[in-house]
Amino acid sequence: VGLDVGLHPAAVICQLSGRGLRVLEEVVPDDCGLEEFMDEYLLPVLTARYAGFKITGVMDPAGMGRSGLDKRTSLDVLHARGIRAYPASTNSIAPRLEAVKFFLGRIDGLVIDASCQMLIDGMSGEYCFEIVHGVGSKYKELPTKAHPVSDVCDALQYAAVFSRFGRDTSPQARRRAGNEPDKR
Repeated sequence: VGLDVGLHPAAVICQLSGRGLRVLEEVVPDDCGLEEFMDEYLLPVLTARYAGFKITGVMDPAGMGRSGLDKRTSLDVLHARGIRAYPASTNSIAPRLEAVKFFLGRIDGLVIDASCQMLIDGMSGEYCFEIVHGVGSKYKELPTKAHPVSDVCDALQYAAVFSRFGRDTSPQARRRAGNEPDKR
């Protein structure tokens, strides 16, 4: 389960299959906090449709910051609800996009269920980089935050990074993920 755990939580439920990553379902509520998202949206879906499956969550590493209200992290919230979850090995946009591109470049590498309309809309152009005006064809470094499309696309990126590189945060794995320069 790829999770964007920010102010607008979103999730994609995926399965590694053969050479690719299958997106089975998206969970994208209108507006709620993480605990409400887990209790009223994601956990009911996981319980109803994926009972008995081994569930691993991978989330935005920014969710490791402690809340100023109660000092818990997003990871604490997921663990308290029985979800084995890890922060993605990087939050840098380049390796996240590269991981998605890796799956897109394979035969049956990225298969998105037709019910995932928000993710499909994002992949069809709603998730984009704005042009910097007055600089020709230069684009901003980060994609436009168009909630909820950007949230579900970010969730896919975390799932793709985890599926491609795992939890390995060694310097070698981070180089493969594009998170550290190769010092050789």
